[in-house]
Amino acid sequence: MSAMRNCPGCRTPMKLMRVENVDIDSCPKCAGVFLDANEGGVINVDLGMLFGFQARPVGKSKRLCPDHHRAMATFQVQTPTGAVDIERAECCGGVYLDAGEGYSLSQANSAPAETLPSSPPPST
Repeated sequence: MSAMRNCPGCRTPMKLMRVENVDIDSCPKCAGVFLDANEGGVINVDLGMLFGFQARPVGKSKRLCPDHHRAMATFQVQTPTGAVDIERAECCGGVYLDAGEGYSLSQANSAPAETLPSSPPPST
């Protein structure tokens, strides 16, 4: 367990929230969440797959990793409801989601691949 984390979005101290027997960091002010690299399953998202081919790198973020205080990278993910920009800490693989982004990503994860504009074309 790491020290108290501050929200990358609003810098408010985050609180631990128990979801499916996993403690995730949640911001009581802006409702953002920080997921450690192995916690994507809590929101039904395979982070390895997401960053393997669905997420498009956008550039450096002004937001900082709550553990290492280094700039995070911004990625854009296409979902059935539109593009979502999310931040990933390259130093530890953690992911920061603004309020509601977890839901959008879980919907993208459950949508058929052909509905996702950023999916690779089928092999022929």
